[in-house]
Amino acid sequence: MDITVHDTLVEELTNIVPVSKVEEKGRALCLKLKDVLPREQFEYAIRAMIGGKCIARENQKAYRKDATQKIVSGYWLYSLFLILIHYLLR
Repeated sequence: MDITVHDTLVEELTNIVPVSKVEEKGRALCLKLKDVLPREQFEYAIRAMIGGKCIARENQKAYRKDATQKIVSGYWLYSLFLILIHYLLR
């Protein structure tokens, strides 16, 4: 059974598994790797494969930027600035 992370074969994790337990062991290993490997700025797949056929797959989610907070707070400060200027120029 081969393990690929982001379409790259990880030879250190390659092992021999009985045919009857391939899916069970592959899914367990993918779930364990999902918990152990860190999240990145992009999403990537962790796959257990046999002869090019995907037995199990888990996706590691990407970090998301919270861009709306900056927009809202920036707009709030800009609005406050306009109101202050309006009252000062009266």
